Amino acid sequence: LVPGGTVTGALASAVDLAPTLLALAHAAPLPQTDGVSLVPVLRDPQVEVRTVAFAEHNWHSFRAFERAVITTDALYIRNWLPELSLPPPGEVVPTPAYQAMWALYEAGKLTPVQSDSFIAPRPAEELFWWTLDPHCVDNRAADPASTARLAVLREQLREWQRQTGDAFPVLGKLRGDDTDGFECSPRRYWS
Repeated sequence: LVPGGTVTGALASAVDLAPTLLALAHAAPLPQTDGVSLVPVLRDPQVEVRTVAFAEHNWHSFRAFERAVITTDALYIRNWLPELSLPPPGEVVPTPAYQAMWALYEAGKLTPVQSDSFIAPRPAEELFWWTLDPHCVDNRAADPASTARLAVLREQLREWQRQTGDAFPVLGKLRGDDTDGFECSPRRYWS
């Protein structure tokens, strides 16, 4: 169906996998599925089946509640818990590699990009022009030139959350850490 080495710039989402597999199997789509079939993209890599995709970051060992809008040129992230750092999953924290990174962070030997998962507070909103900044390191959310586009992306996120019933839970009902605090130091949680 797809020649080797084919590349596409079309947006896709994990929710598109089930509709794609069903379409490839010539099965009827499921009415409760949010995704779209990627078969048109498989047939022609220039085709776009979506102009926007959404992502979420939820609890995995540490409290988290972030949502994102991805378009063909931008990534918008809304963080409901900006006071928290963004450590990796808890099972990664005790590894030698993470402990070495933490030691380098504490010694001030990491670049700002390398330090990203350790910093808190974090921005409540981030906007990256990922076609110009593919590593998403230059947050343009506060840039006056981004104001109009930021408003559109915020509204797209609000509408998606409304349609999917996704809302930030009351803090007391948000699942807590498997750890005992906000800091992601390996010495704090594992000794």
